[in-house]
Amino acid sequence: MYQKQYFVPKTSGTYAETLEAYGLAIILDEIFKANDVQKPKVKIQDAGNYYVVSSRIEITEEMVKNTPYFDPFPYIKIKKDKSSDLPNNSIDYENEKEIYKAYNEFRKSIANLDWSKRKEAIESYENKPHFDYDIFSQIQVNSLGGYLKAYNNVFTNRDLYVEFLNQILFLYSSLEDNSSLVNKYFAKMVKDNHFQKIDKINSLQFFNPHQGKGVNSGKANSISLSQVSAFWLREYLKMAGCYKSMFIKRVKINNQKWDLKFYVIAPKSLDLSYLSTVYNNFKPTVGGNSTIKLDIISILRYEKTLIEYMEKYQQDKPSISKKFKPHQLVFGIYTAYQKNLGQNNAISNIGCLNFPDFISISSFQEGKKWINIIDEHIRIINRINEDIGSTTSMLYHYRRFLSGGTLDDFFAFNFEYTALLMRGITIRFMRLEPFTLGLMEEFITSADKNLKPILDNEGFKNIAKAIRNSTISEQYRKIHSKQEFEICYGMAQDLKRKSPLKEDLISYLSEFIAKYNAETARYAENHQDLAKAGKIRATIKMQDIEEIVKLIDEYGSDVVGKLLSAYGYALDRKSQSSKSLDSSE
Repeated sequence: MYQKQYFVPKTSGTYAETLEAYGLAIILDEIFKANDVQKPKVKIQDAGNYYVVSSRIEITEEMVKNTPYFDPFPYIKIKKDKSSDLPNNSIDYENEKEIYKAYNEFRKSIANLDWSKRKEAIESYENKPHFDYDIFSQIQVNSLGGYLKAYNNVFTNRDLYVEFLNQILFLYSSLEDNSSLVNKYFAKMVKDNHFQKIDKINSLQFFNPHQGKGVNSGKANSISLSQVSAFWLREYLKMAGCYKSMFIKRVKINNQKWDLKFYVIAPKSLDLSYLSTVYNNFKPTVGGNSTIKLDIISILRYEKTLIEYMEKYQQDKPSISKKFKPHQLVFGIYTAYQKNLGQNNAISNIGCLNFPDFISISSFQEGKKWINIIDEHIRIINRINEDIGSTTSMLYHYRRFLSGGTLDDFFAFNFEYTALLMRGITIRFMRLEPFTLGLMEEFITSADKNLKPILDNEGFKNIAKAIRNSTISEQYRKIHSKQEFEICYGMAQDLKRKSPLKEDLISYLSEFIAKYNAETARYAENHQDLAKAGKIRATIKMQDIEEIVKLIDEYGSDVVGKLLSAYGYALDRKSQSSKSLDSSE
């Protein structure tokens, strides 16, 4: 049992074993710290059917003997708790609850301030809620009994803490289930009066979303409302793990009702220290109160934080010897949706959000590029108000794309978003903004390098620019009373309808180009001074049309049509009015 590798079998298909792996990693890390072992780098690896928790340095019997008692997770003290023997690592729930309430009242009081002043006020507010309030406040609701029993099983016997460490190492020393042997050991220690009482606990749905009080019959021949028993030591590690990997968000159903969504980061191959650093910096950045936007923002912000705190990126190296791919480090995020049923809550959905596989970083500049792309996508998603218009379907498309889908899902999102954007520019709601042209190009070619020849093609660029001139650019000119040409409303939707068939797309583009050129020529005739000065938009040449037809023949009309919409509705940042956009979010 003294070795370099330990194993956590996956049995539930949920975040339960992920929490357990984190908890085991915390225990190993603390053993190394107690023995002044320099940078042991405890690592969590997903091996498919199990997690491997390992280090390059072997745990020894001497190390275990030299490790004093430590709290891997906090004790939660509630009002009726009169115990005088409280551990150092304690949370006064009632006190933290008051701090949380005061902070919420403060947030409400500044709700009418503009965004920059509201941000400044929040940053300067000193007595913010506890970093882990989302976790322990929900544990307190219906899991506190089992939580404290598991905690006290170790705390009350802390003088023999080395025995617990040895049993933990033995429990996870192989893929065999050693739970019964460890249980027997503890029972004998209690019987021989070496240990005080060791309490049994039931499975808590907070840590095991697939279990808890409910329908838990082992066979489909009866219904049982009894709770499922659990091995307390495994639960003990899950309790420790949740403080390094979980975050819980409220989901607004209406003004009186809120559901909960649980998120747990699922590592693929990453050091605990790096995971902890990213988690500590990522968790406070996640906001939102709808499940779909929370999912999207969680993925985007975690990806961004992974990049920001990558050691090689922070060293500002012009090149990185080994490519950094976030999806190879973190698999995704496990989720569980808890429905508010009035007096009780119940898990109604369990899932996993995969991380996109196309982000790859080989230099500081490439890392910076991706941070800029992610920041822009976060701004755009955050500004989509789900209460105005039919926006849910477009967000579903984006989430599907982000969590392992294809660019087709992004294009489906973009078709709907451009229609909303054109309307938003006119009536100025949601403070929507277009994608930046340069970042859109970087994003698309990174997601699918096979599309780069299309975006580099001059004919494609010129026709996309004509679409831009006839839609979003002219729309911005209109709101500043500078409109010169007719605005082609609904063009993204037309492209969506026409793109599946080659003949339809070519016919549609031909009609658009003929109209575009004619309108440009009339304007030039009426503004000859501007035409001579070269201040009038260029017409589309026959060569441009020939090149776009070749691209359609080679790549297909569907791909070219989607790219024309995405690229045509993106805008140079310098072309956007500073008054129209607020990029500070």
